Amino acid sequence: MQEVTGIELPHYLHRSPIALVDFYTPTCGPCRQLPPLLMQAVESLRQSVAVYKVRVDRDRTTADRYDVQSVPAIGIFIRGRHVETLVGLPSHAGEIVRALREHGVR
Repeated sequence: MQEVTGIELPHYLHRSPIALVDFYTPTCGPCRQLPPLLMQAVESLRQSVAVYKVRVDRDRTTADRYDVQSVPAIGIFIRGRHVETLVGLPSHAGEIVRALREHGVR
């Protein structure tokens, strides 16, 4: 999981066929619980999935661009295109996997 700025994010998204973006703030308790779930989800898939973190309290422009209204939020990107945002802390990694599979990720 790599932390990137909003300015860097488009560059990384276009390099990664499939990417998850963890939009977070450090003061958000559920945000601190999300990284292990993201990693469990990614490890259970056959395809490679890049995972990035963007701290939205420092970068409101990026939060607005991807319509992040609350955190934690997980942006799903396929070939650089934003296809879905999951809001809140999933109860288990399977929820993230299910969302990825709905977009053709195996």
